[in-house]
Amino acid sequence: MNTTVNVRLALFVCALLFAGSITRAEQPPQPVEKLTVVDSTGKSVGNVLGFDSSFSNFLLHPIVAVRVNSALAVLGAGPQGFVDIGPANTFGLFFTTVDCTGDGYVSPDEVVEVSLLPLSLARANKVYLQSGSPQSVLLRSFFADTSGLDCVTQEPDDLVTMIPMRLLTELSIFTPPFSIK
Repeated sequence: MNTTVNVRLALFVCALLFAGSITRAEQPPQPVEKLTVVDSTGKSVGNVLGFDSSFSNFLLHPIVAVRVNSALAVLGAGPQGFVDIGPANTFGLFFTTVDCTGDGYVSPDEVVEVSLLPLSLARANKVYLQSGSPQSVLLRSFFADTSGLDCVTQEPDDLVTMIPMRLLTELSIFTPPFSIK
């Protein structure tokens, strides 16, 4: 009889445990209050404002904003650091220096939309922000791709009209890879 009681008690405990796991599995999904992009050290890069899918239909980059003094830059965050969002991910960034340093310039043909925010570009772990009206400049170098790691020197031809992009800040305070919490 003692064995029967032990078997019944064991079955009862198993039933309670099983019923508890079913109850937990049936809870509805809970809303997320906010998502934050963090670097590999756990430092907050910024709150996620939305997502950009301009690279492809299935790859989403979180959009974050960084403020430097009073200037606001809106950028994408990828696993290996900051990326451009929207059509800016194809913009060429040109320089009047021979080594891709200082303020940059973009073609006015590429900046066609009116926005509430100035154009922001991320290249070589630096942020560039649109600053002013088109001006005539001699271009001496450019980044060969949007990573900003390959600077190409060119002989200046004639003066060209370009939109200035002020070097806002370096982002070396953040250490990739980035993740979302």
